[in-house]
Amino acid sequence: MNYPLKPKQRKNPNVKPALIITVGVFCLIILFSLIQKNSSFSILGPLMSPFWKGEQVTGNFFGTHFEILRNKETLLTENTVLRQKLADLSTLSLERDALILENNQLKSLRSESSDGEVARILTNPSQSFYDLVTAEVTSNSQVIVGDIVFGPGNTVLGTVVDRSGTLVHIRFYSSAGIETLAQLAKNGTAIDLTGQGGGGFIFPAPRDLDIAVGDIVILPALKTSVLGTVQAVEPLRADSFKNVYISFPLNIFSLTFVRISHGH
Repeated sequence: MNYPLKPKQRKNPNVKPALIITVGVFCLIILFSLIQKNSSFSILGPLMSPFWKGEQVTGNFFGTHFEILRNKETLLTENTVLRQKLADLSTLSLERDALILENNQLKSLRSESSDGEVARILTNPSQSFYDLVTAEVTSNSQVIVGDIVFGPGNTVLGTVVDRSGTLVHIRFYSSAGIETLAQLAKNGTAIDLTGQGGGGFIFPAPRDLDIAVGDIVILPALKTSVLGTVQAVEPLRADSFKNVYISFPLNIFSLTFVRISHGH
């Protein structure tokens, strides 16, 4: 009787390569261990030298570049800190300069006259259609409507037109459309100024009027105070008049304090 033979089981073709790789890795581990312990170093050392050198070069390369990156990050952080400190110092310097300027203006106003009281400007003429400003006085201030307002250099600027609590409204003589009777300081000639806004005036002068750029203009009742100076004289017009332009001798847009006089 013949019995059928059992079919031979096919071997997995991937088993043998996998076994070889596993054994190879295991041998390498043992080899590295022996070398690290200086065993058989004279034989295996030359073989492993290229690998060690490559590892050292790679380690040095990445170590150097990581150190550069760390140093760059540190420098950027320090630079940011220094910039912030510089900005803080600049701010402090500006605040100091502003305080010095305000202090000098206060000293100037108080030294020019003991009459009246000092008020702080809260708004400037550019914030209104006319040369009107709001100033602040103390709660026990004696300022009333009609008081005369002076700037640095004893320049006469305008009058108080309203008061509400500690706030007073000041209208400059240069307010648009406002007419002010003034005089030329050099000969007392009366001139009728018309405000143009922005601290400027205009008046039509007769052809033969002796007036030139730089002449000083005052108010009749305040001859020791300057109202303005002549800035320009236009050529004669057809009707034999010439336009004369006058402005305050200071910048009304940069005023911080004014002096309000009660004894006018």
